Amino acid sequence: TKNMTTGEGGVVTTDDDTLADRLKLLRNQGMRARYQYEAVGHNRRMTELQAAVGVAQLPVLEQRTRQRAVNAAFLNQALADTPGIVCPIEPAGRRHAWHQYTIQVTADAPMDRQLLADQLMEADIGSGIYYPKVAFDYDCYREHDRVIESQAPNAQMAADSVLSLPVHPFLTETDLEQIGAAVRSAMAG
Repeated sequence: TKNMTTGEGGVVTTDDDTLADRLKLLRNQGMRARYQYEAVGHNRRMTELQAAVGVAQLPVLEQRTRQRAVNAAFLNQALADTPGIVCPIEPAGRRHAWHQYTIQVTADAPMDRQLLADQLMEADIGSGIYYPKVAFDYDCYREHDRVIESQAPNAQMAADSVLSLPVHPFLTETDLEQIGAAVRSAMAG
């Protein structure tokens, strides 16, 4: 589902020299020079192999991101007016990365999210429920002193109802048509 991958690790870019200096310090266990700690940091350096995997993807990242946007637009059109489905939007003045294409299965939908995911799986279409609970619904966070359990109706609604569909740049038009048709068919009852 990632727009680009390094296996593990990640990349931060900035044109802010102060921020870049702070990030370098933090990723290197808080050391500017060996065993000269200036801050509490972490070992967040990626390996050269991971960096090479990432660097090799940079020349095609923009094209692949554009293809994701084309795929998302196709799915939005294919799923428009499908009962029980709310498609993702790209707000005016913003650029969506389309890391995921996540629909909402509404409370009045002909079937719930899990049944839709099951029917898509039967049609050989993968889907994902990436965040099935709000953070404080997990015991390890509920008891954590920095996590405050509170009313979070939007987060709860999303945890209960969102489903991500394939949007990666290697989908064919036929793949996209099949995804749209499978969702529409399932929601038709």
